[in-house]
Amino acid sequence: MENFIKLQLLRCISVIISIFFLLFLTPTCCICSESLPPIEIEWELINDNGTGWKGPLELPEGIIVSAKTEIRENSKVWRAYISEDYGLTYKEGGDICVIEGENLQLIDLGDGAFIQLPNGDILASSRTNLQSYPEPGKSTHSINVAISKDNAKTFTHHSTVVHYTGTDDELYPEWMLYPIGYWSTFIFLASNGDLQLYYDDEITPLKEGYPYHQWWMMRTWNETEKAWINPVVVSRPNNKDHLSRDGQGTVVEVSPGVLITAIESVHIEAPHKGCIRILFSEDYGKNWSWQTESRRILYAPEDMNYSSLCPWIMRMDDGTLLCTFMTDEDREIPDVVHTGKLNQSIKYVLSYDNGLTFTEPYMLDPSQYMWGPGVIQLQYGPNKGKLFYQARYAGTPRVQHIMLGTITKIYH
Repeated sequence: MENFIKLQLLRCISVIISIFFLLFLTPTCCICSESLPPIEIEWELINDNGTGWKGPLELPEGIIVSAKTEIRENSKVWRAYISEDYGLTYKEGGDICVIEGENLQLIDLGDGAFIQLPNGDILASSRTNLQSYPEPGKSTHSINVAISKDNAKTFTHHSTVVHYTGTDDELYPEWMLYPIGYWSTFIFLASNGDLQLYYDDEITPLKEGYPYHQWWMMRTWNETEKAWINPVVVSRPNNKDHLSRDGQGTVVEVSPGVLITAIESVHIEAPHKGCIRILFSEDYGKNWSWQTESRRILYAPEDMNYSSLCPWIMRMDDGTLLCTFMTDEDREIPDVVHTGKLNQSIKYVLSYDNGLTFTEPYMLDPSQYMWGPGVIQLQYGPNKGKLFYQARYAGTPRVQHIMLGTITKIYH
């Protein structure tokens, strides 16, 4: 009897110790709520004829760098533009990428991103899709990076991230409704020093038997090899029967090694309209949450006949996450997205708990035909701490909206 009592006591002690370890000593996920105070943002339009779209780059000298695709004589150019007065005026910067040709309709170029490295160099990415050009019957697709050592005044080729040349019969079979390729890009420097480039990829899914699919991919720069290596699938469905149109993303790091990406995607249910998804990595991007769970919805209109597209997520100085996106949910008639004729406004949502939850949407730019929003928080000059927004007006003429956002914390 005495031994039995001792055994029961030992079991009780063991259970108590186990509970203690679970509650107090077991490592917990780094994605935890910071209980940040909510904020309000007052937006002011400062220029309705700006230059550039998606994410601009701010330099310590008080310079804003943006880019856009232009046609110049017999070439298409992905060109940098520089503002020395925080978006009020712009002047031409360097040519990031130039493709010459007689039939410019066969040349797709641009949709890149910027980053300034700790040594001051600027990297600029861009996509190139050449359909049946320059050799008829063959198409070439690539993601390239250029480098500037003079604050975006000039650029030279740095590296090619990914490159593929195939026959039109392979890449564009008769049943294919539209051209495929590599598309949007994003450059990110993690806190461990990893330089990462993210990109939309339709070619890898096609080669693996998933036509019409798109995956959000990432490669890491290897300084020794001077190459982008170790391709990682950042986002695709873990159910292979579900349609994947994942890409057009951006990345933030919310704590050491914990990365978040917000991407454009589609609902798995017909009519497969656009939605914004969020994915997590806890090992500097080596593995992502789609491998172990369904991809979470960050935002989608309640009516699934409408879309939300082209997200841009950024982390403010206080840790608040802000994600802008396009949506047609306030229009009488939903857009037909694949036509490219989009009548969308720009909204944003906020997260105070590192992406676990987001607020209801706020209107940022109610104008019609807006495209490609991007927001950064200014770190220098008289507007330090304010938010800088830019997006392209896709009507006629094609101009850019520049807005400043003043942040006010709400304390209860």
